[in-house]
Amino acid sequence: SVILARLPKVSGSEQREKLIDRARVTMQKLRDQVGETPEGQRRLVVIFYSMARGLERQIKLLNDPKDKQVLSAGFDTFLDEVRSQAKEISILNWVAESYVGLAAGLAGIESSKGDAAKYCKKAVETYDRILELAKQQNLSANVVQQLTVSKANALRQAGDFEQAIKAYTQVLLKDNAKLNFQVEAARTYQAWAGTQGQSKRYDNAVKGGMYHKRDKKYVIWGWKKIASLSQRYPKFRDTFFEAQYNVAFCHYKHAMRKKDAKERKTLLGYAKRDISLTKKLHPELGGAKWRDKYNSLMKDVQRALKEKPVGLAAVK
Repeated sequence: SVILARLPKVSGSEQREKLIDRARVTMQKLRDQVGETPEGQRRLVVIFYSMARGLERQIKLLNDPKDKQVLSAGFDTFLDEVRSQAKEISILNWVAESYVGLAAGLAGIESSKGDAAKYCKKAVETYDRILELAKQQNLSANVVQQLTVSKANALRQAGDFEQAIKAYTQVLLKDNAKLNFQVEAARTYQAWAGTQGQSKRYDNAVKGGMYHKRDKKYVIWGWKKIASLSQRYPKFRDTFFEAQYNVAFCHYKHAMRKKDAKERKTLLGYAKRDISLTKKLHPELGGAKWRDKYNSLMKDVQRALKEKPVGLAAVK
């Protein structure tokens, strides 16, 4: 029988392209061999899944952008096959996560923007299919919530921020105390704000969004409330420093998009105050990782204010 349980290691883009072509031929032979019976189709999913995992391992070892593009295209082919045949939620969830991983792996490669967007779209479509299966199988509310948030994350990665926020809101309307979901929603507003014509979303990232008229409060908290609530619990220490940092970061970024000098200076003053207050109350700033980020951001704020860029040394 022709079974490729894992792909051989190869080097060089040309060799990889030949490998992918050979694998596609193998896939067709496998289809012909196993037939159309339910048992045969189940075997096919297992084989394709194994092939895809082998290719996934190789992609993670690559640094060259061209090599990544070649193997990503091959991996995409295998994922499509697994997705078209699989009925198990666990396998489909791995497929969706793999599409997201493919898109993330191509981030920063200009020639691969189209491919990255395509992979994100496929991830969203796969999550939609999973959610339909979850409904049919009466899976728990917690599982459905997690799947919906995963779909929202994929929408964010695809640049569909509006639909991502709607998906987070759908989950948080039922239980807005899920801190990790609130963090993802705030990150989404922040990413949305960085796009053309959407700088007002920095306010949502900081103060919250999706106002609920009946409850008279925002469904999505924003970084300020996340910081306020997370500082009470030692296990959320890293989340607190992330939130505090992002409050200042959003104020700085919003300021740099303002044309009015007075508005810009006001927002820069907020950013400077945010960092200074956090430094005074928490001198260690969450350790080296966050301290370096706070210091770098403070220097950016100081430069924008035409002050000497000494960073955290200015905080007494």
